[in-house]
Amino acid sequence: ELLKEIRMIRGSFGSIIGPMEGWLMLRGVRTLEPRLERHQETALAVAHYLEKNDRVSVVHYAGLESHPQYELMKSQQTGNCGLMSFEIDTQNDEDVYNFVRNLNVFQIGVSWGGFESLVCTPFMNGTLENAQKQGAKSRMLVRIHCGLEGADNLIEDLDNAFRHM
Repeated sequence: ELLKEIRMIRGSFGSIIGPMEGWLMLRGVRTLEPRLERHQETALAVAHYLEKNDRVSVVHYAGLESHPQYELMKSQQTGNCGLMSFEIDTQNDEDVYNFVRNLNVFQIGVSWGGFESLVCTPFMNGTLENAQKQGAKSRMLVRIHCGLEGADNLIEDLDNAFRHM
C-alpha cells in the first residue's frame, strides 16, 4: 500500500532528480540569500536610474517608493528581486528594437532568477489592447532581470542603448 502511494505521488509530482542535479540545487541554495540581496540592491539602483530617465514613461518595480503598491509590498515582503519592467516613451517600434539591439551586458532571454542580466519585449509583437489587458500602458514595455554584473555596468549598458535608440 505504501509503495502504491509513493508511486502515485512520484507520478503526480514528476520523476526523482539525479544526484548531480540535487547537488547543484543544494550548492545554489547555500548562496541564495547573498545573491538575492545583490539582485535587489542592483535592481533598485537601476530602477532609480530608469525613473529619472527622460526616455522612460513609467517604471514597474515594487521596490520604488513611487510604485502604487509600495506600502503593500513593504507589509508583505522583506525585499525584492532583480525583475522589473519599464515603458519607453516612444510610438516607434524601431526605437525599442534598436534599444534592445544596442544592449551588450543584458542578453535577450526570459529565464528570470539566474545570475545573468536579461531583457525581453513581451508586447512588441502583439496589440495595444493585449498589452493593456496585462497592465501595461503601451506595447513599448521592456522587461529586465538585473543580474550580478553590478549596477554601474548595467546602468552604463542601458544608458548606451538609450543613446543609440
